[in-house]
Amino acid sequence: MEAYRKQSKEALELLYQEKNLPTFGKNKAQLIADLVEADSHIFQPETDTERVTELPTTAGVLLTEMPGGCTPQNIKDICSTDLFRQLMAANPQEALHVMIQQQAAERESAERLAEREAQRRHELELAKLQFTLQSSLNSNASESSTRRLRKDDFPSLEEGTDLDVFLKSFEKVYRQHQLPSDQWGRYLTPQLKGKALDVFVSLPPETDNNYEAIKSALQKTFNLTPESYRKKFRSMQQCPSSSCIIYIAQLETTFRQWVTGVQATTYEALNDLMVLEQFLQTRSPNVR
Repeated sequence: MEAYRKQSKEALELLYQEKNLPTFGKNKAQLIADLVEADSHIFQPETDTERVTELPTTAGVLLTEMPGGCTPQNIKDICSTDLFRQLMAANPQEALHVMIQQQAAERESAERLAEREAQRRHELELAKLQFTLQSSLNSNASESSTRRLRKDDFPSLEEGTDLDVFLKSFEKVYRQHQLPSDQWGRYLTPQLKGKALDVFVSLPPETDNNYEAIKSALQKTFNLTPESYRKKFRSMQQCPSSSCIIYIAQLETTFRQWVTGVQATTYEALNDLMVLEQFLQTRSPNVR
């Protein structure tokens, strides 16, 4: 009875409806009295603890154990049966605790489901993005590899053309078209003319498609050696029609060709090269 007194009239009316008792025109005291009388027909006159302990179980969980260790499904099963209504009548506070547990369990389950769904959508979008990117890369690579290059796509070595400029222009076209290095030789030879073509013809057959071998033979024939680059660098003058920017770029290119040819690729090697160069410059031409 004490538990009923602590509840509002609205809560008592809900209990009335669950017990199929008429509530019309009754005040709170009458509602409490009727509920107590109804309870006396359901339970034997025992203590509240004994009543809760002897209630039947649902899904293998005792009502006395529910606050400490029941699962969300057990709580849901209990709240949907007559057992919960019996618990509500015997111990409203305990029943309220069970109901709160059910709501919390359902809320946590919904949150976990929402998190899994969000993670699934994220992974799906990421997979779509990766697929699109890979398809685009494959398409670009396919277009690049399947496009048939023409002779006009490459520069030709005309009479009087600087061989060094020609080779650098040719290599730049290679990179633009992303040609594999093992294909460079077969695109170079059709562009050779005159003396350069004679050099290629004189090479052994195994070098026909070897770009580096063809390039090295051409450089030697046209005297494009480290020593020639050194002399060119030391004697290079700015043309009246050339800007300072172009002149500096020409100096840098020629210097790089010189030091690369003698394999001065480290600071120590470059230091030795510069010291030797300065030493020779102070000697007589016969010593040089």
